[in-house]
Amino acid sequence: SGPALHEMTPATIVPNPTSSTHVDHPAPKVIAPVTEVIALKPAESIGSPSSTTVDQDAPSPSNSQTTPKTQPSVITNDVEEDNHDIEVAHMGND
Repeated sequence: SGPALHEMTPATIVPNPTSSTHVDHPAPKVIAPVTEVIALKPAESIGSPSSTTVDQDAPSPSNSQTTPKTQPSVITNDVEEDNHDIEVAHMGND
């Protein structure tokens, strides 16, 4: 599983711009359900063992393509957190 993921990461960046456009189409469709799964995961984890099945799906090769696409999303969240941090610090100074 590890080596496969490593091979996928550079493969997504290496392809020509033409290939990139082709990969972009399925990527957004994959990211959308992934977000829903993450939201449902904690809720199901409370009582349903189905969460374990979702967990096994996460490391699946299919998600390998989503991993690089998800990274930018995580960066966006970090930026938002930074903004909140600045606001809190500003309030403290006030």
